[in-house]
Amino acid sequence: MSGFTNSFHLQTFYREKALNLLRETELPGYVYGENNGWVTFVVDYRVKHLDDKISEFNPGILLHNVFLEDHMWEFKIYNKDELVFDYAADLEMP
Repeated sequence: MSGFTNSFHLQTFYREKALNLLRETELPGYVYGENNGWVTFVVDYRVKHLDDKISEFNPGILLHNVFLEDHMWEFKIYNKDELVFDYAADLEMP
């Protein structure tokens, strides 16, 4: 069985900003405590383009990390609703 990770990381010292972001998107999720100026949160909602919905309400710098063990890895950075960096790697052998 492969491991799966889909997490968001908001650049802020205030956990409440990530909580407000989830409330505004009306998505269920869990927000972790702040660590080194970043608040990590996960969303209990599996749909394509989830990051587009979340970035629509993003108050600042947001990182989105997706990792499917043995399959793919993707990393995106948003500045508010603007995608400023996008990297994806296909890990499957042809």
